[in-house]
Amino acid sequence: MESTARNPTARDPYEKAHALFGEMTAWLDAPAHDADHTEIETGLRERGAEILRASYQGHLDQRFERERDALRMAPPAGMEVRTRKRDLMTLFGCVRVRRAALSAHRVRPRVASAPRARRDPRLRGAARNAAMPADGRLCG
Repeated sequence: MESTARNPTARDPYEKAHALFGEMTAWLDAPAHDADHTEIETGLRERGAEILRASYQGHLDQRFERERDALRMAPPAGMEVRTRKRDLMTLFGCVRVRRAALSAHRVRPRVASAPRARRDPRLRGAARNAAMPADGRLCG
């Protein structure tokens, strides 16, 4: 596994996961903890799942930062770095994926419009409408 130099002023992408782990161990270490084994196992499963989700989000954020920084170093003439983001439901829960790519400079007219809800193309008709949450968002 390669090791790369880190910027000492950069934010730790795993900061939230570290904090959640600290909260979980503090919860386990509570002196007045009178929970039975089932409650402890349930609490560990819930807290552990959020730690995994936060760790994965940290990895995705770090990957995006590196990808964007590499593209910004020397973009070809007439090109600029653009970013896109989307929510993604994973085994660990909902995460936000951001990607960076080169794109030709262009001027786009600004048009005010309401955002459209995204629909799963695999669903049709009434099944599609019933599966879509009222606010049109697939992740929390």
